[in-house]
Amino acid sequence: MLKYEFTDRGIIINKPSSQGSNRGVYYPTLVETKDITNWQAPYAWIIYFSTDHDTGDGGIWAFVGNGDPTNPSNWVDYDVALANGDFDYLPTKPSGNPIYIDTVSPAAQTETPCARVIEGTVYMTTHNNGGRPYAGVGSNQNTSMNTSTDGINFTGLGVKVTFNWDEWAGGGHTGYFKWDVNPLTAYDFDYLGYSTSGGGFCLWGTDDLTADWALIKVWNQAKGRIFDNDSTLPDQSLLYRMNPSDFIIQDDGSVLALSTIRTEGGGGAGLVPNLTVQVLLDADGVRPLSEVELAIPRVSYNQNYAEIGDSLEFEGKKYMLYRAVDDNGAAAVGITEYEVVDGSLPMLDPYFPKSDDINFVGAGTLPNGVSTMTGEGSLAFTSNGLEITIPAGKKEGLYLKDIQTTLKMVDVSWVNMRLKEAYEWLPRVGFVKDYITGSALDFDDLIVTGYEDTTDSNWHKQMTLERYLSGNLASKASYSSNVIGSRASNYESSLAPSNYGIRWMPVAQQAALINSQIEQSYVAAPSMPAGDYVPFIEIENLVGSEDITVIIEGIHFGVAGDIDYTWSLDSKPASSTATISDISTKNFDFEPDTGGMYEFSLTATDGSNSNTASRSYSIEIPNQPPTANAGPDQSVAAATQFTLDGTGSQDTDGTIVEWRWTQTAGDTVTLDLSDPARPTATSPSKTTSQRLTFQLVTVDDEGAASSPSLVNIDVAAVVQNDVLNIIDKISFMFESDGMITAFPGRANRETFRLKPSDPTGLVLEDGWFDFEANDVRRVEISMLETTGVKIISSDTDSITRERSKLHVRMGDMPIKSSTKEFEPTVSVFVGDDERGVVMTAPGLSGAPKVKYYSTTARAV
Repeated sequence: MLKYEFTDRGIIINKPSSQGSNRGVYYPTLVETKDITNWQAPYAWIIYFSTDHDTGDGGIWAFVGNGDPTNPSNWVDYDVALANGDFDYLPTKPSGNPIYIDTVSPAAQTETPCARVIEGTVYMTTHNNGGRPYAGVGSNQNTSMNTSTDGINFTGLGVKVTFNWDEWAGGGHTGYFKWDVNPLTAYDFDYLGYSTSGGGFCLWGTDDLTADWALIKVWNQAKGRIFDNDSTLPDQSLLYRMNPSDFIIQDDGSVLALSTIRTEGGGGAGLVPNLTVQVLLDADGVRPLSEVELAIPRVSYNQNYAEIGDSLEFEGKKYMLYRAVDDNGAAAVGITEYEVVDGSLPMLDPYFPKSDDINFVGAGTLPNGVSTMTGEGSLAFTSNGLEITIPAGKKEGLYLKDIQTTLKMVDVSWVNMRLKEAYEWLPRVGFVKDYITGSALDFDDLIVTGYEDTTDSNWHKQMTLERYLSGNLASKASYSSNVIGSRASNYESSLAPSNYGIRWMPVAQQAALINSQIEQSYVAAPSMPAGDYVPFIEIENLVGSEDITVIIEGIHFGVAGDIDYTWSLDSKPASSTATISDISTKNFDFEPDTGGMYEFSLTATDGSNSNTASRSYSIEIPNQPPTANAGPDQSVAAATQFTLDGTGSQDTDGTIVEWRWTQTAGDTVTLDLSDPARPTATSPSKTTSQRLTFQLVTVDDEGAASSPSLVNIDVAAVVQNDVLNIIDKISFMFESDGMITAFPGRANRETFRLKPSDPTGLVLEDGWFDFEANDVRRVEISMLETTGVKIISSDTDSITRERSKLHVRMGDMPIKSSTKEFEPTVSVFVGDDERGVVMTAPGLSGAPKVKYYSTTARAV
């Protein structure tokens, strides 16, 4: 699986003085400014944060940043940026921080921003300490939507995330909202968000950010087995304050999430340690599959509060913000670098039972395997589900088929059960041994929930988890965390549907209270006698003179045996040697070594039943780029042919189809690529030695390019006398552009080239003597006339050179007579030689003859 790996980079923004005595710097959230329609300021990011439970209006602060995000000096208070004139382009703007206070939504204390840029507009949710009224009573701390097209000026759209606590469990506090584009396929919404519910948590969805969000489900904080792996996290609860943009969807559909934990019972206003963990969730984004792992240890800033927020990327590195609070209560924004790596978390075993749920909505009778317990109540099926009416002081319930104590795990809970009208009641759910008929409480051995008064000033009801042996109460655990109608200060109601039950682990001798299949905690449940137990739900009417009616939509029921696993690799490609490392484990990592089809089968046995399933996987091993090899370094003489050798390049899974040679150092030479794997070239001829460097990149038949390989060709210096001697010993063929024409004093030029009879030791261009590469310093052309020798040279512009070409203005030759033929002499001076050597002259092969006229001349 994939998981996060974090490296803390410390604090980047300390609490601004404008937040006064408030703890401040609450819920930092970040957006990229390039996505904002009307943004012009010279900053790449905005960080918004709020005060922390301010006693006044609260508000949203802005800091802007550019450059390395880990450098605190790169983050600028909006007040400073405003004073610098960075927002002068805005005709209207806040006069300073806070840049925004929501005055549209009820009450005050604007806080907990979560901002996203959607189609150029910043959508930012916040919550105030009031909410939308229901039945004349204001709901508690609802989340609102606010928008801005410039990132600075916001408009409040009012409450958009709220619910009626008579319709859903919880106190209606929908703050601490985190949302983003929906990454989960389990829900058909464009956007997904998580909030509190007033003791529990909510999952929301919407397709329209300006409309009310739809409530998908409500559940309670998770405890229990998810904290077994870390003894440094005692008495903690998993708060589903999760950012969907941080989700990593695994190959099997499960979800790696970053979530907050804190000490059980701590409220948002109190400075209770809040830390971030990573946890693997089911594809529903709610039910844990693994234990938690601390994401950021308490290192810098003496963190007792480190809740991870939004992410950003800079120069190929990825970062996340977090909110930190030191031991003195001062808050700040920190930043941590992260990578997504291969890894694992300790998995729950089992995660949760396989569900075989019972649905009463739309039913007309009780399904097979479900029976009434006492016969004291009456049943009616309606569009809401099953309605059970129970007379005053009586009990009624439903029980299911027997289960065995050999099971690894078994769940039973009611689904969306509530009172039709508000009365006193006692709902119970549990497992009773050797049940026949009547109330489960009349039997000796059972595990059951209770519902009782409490003296805690914050709660007036609490749920219990009780264990009875031989008719006596053997143990009892209490749960005062957001249960049915338990917290009057949050207006929770027994009319709201709830989902409570028990998860019993007979083999491990443990039991847990569950809410929406989330473990609230677990306790030891030893010494329960082996045998048959009946899952049940039982309701007692505590009203002395009135009937009560209970509505129940269904029963969640599921079992998980002690499963043995046997894996088999039934087929694989002929060349593969891959094996399964452990055929008896539940999960294993498999490394295919060859592309092709692999078929696996799994046989699962729980002691009484066995089932085998097979699945095939077509594995494509990703194409690997070739490896270039430019051959060994060489040492060569000047003006000699050498060969580059790329035949040592390899492609382990294909064929090399292209050799890309590039010269990266030294005098430029021309490669003959007739054989692209072994191109040839002629080394330069200079009086100083030099190194030629060539780079080879190979490309395979799927277009993948290799990393470059380099080869050096060390070229020896030309000995000046060697070039002079070579020229002196061979002849040259003279070539011109057809007829040579000379016009005295005119600018017309003729082009000459000289081809050696033996090129050995000389640098050529297309077979012709290269005046530049052979280190020729000077060229002279001379003619013998009756008045003496006449000379023009490359010291003036009478002769210009272009590698093998001499561009000569013959009209500059100071010839007076036109009565005879002339044969020019071509001489070159190599290096610092002052004597010169003749290449062609009268009487030598290849010497041209020119008849010079005062107005025209032609070759003869």
